Amino acid sequence: MNKKIISLILSVMMILALLPFVPQLATEVRADDPVYEDITYVDEDGNTQTENCRILTSSDEYIYCEQGQTEAWWAVTGDVTINSNDLLVGGKVNLILCDNATLHVKVVDIIDDPTTFNIWCQENGTGKI
Repeated sequence: MNKKIISLILSVMMILALLPFVPQLATEVRADDPVYEDITYVDEDGNTQTENCRILTSSDEYIYCEQGQTEAWWAVTGDVTINSNDLLVGGKVNLILCDNATLHVKVVDIIDDPTTFNIWCQENGTGKI
């Protein structure tokens, strides 16, 4: 009986050895890589919209449109304190203050001309600056 079990196990291992093996390369995620999420907000007509937003962190000092973008979407999803105290804004920037989120910043500087800086809220309107 033991020989049959060992024979079966060895047969299965040989069959598995014949299957192609493709190693899965791990994608390295660095701590400073930007995070994007789909975030809902309420537009100027009271309608709920969804945008893919870059999540604002305390290390961000400059919110802007990346090259090739006509506008940028950023979101505050928690309690964020801008380390430098100054938040620089350039280009057409939309900032969504998620419900129960707080952005602590002393100065918002508009650094590009023209710049449009829109601040949106979510359904409950409980985000704070």
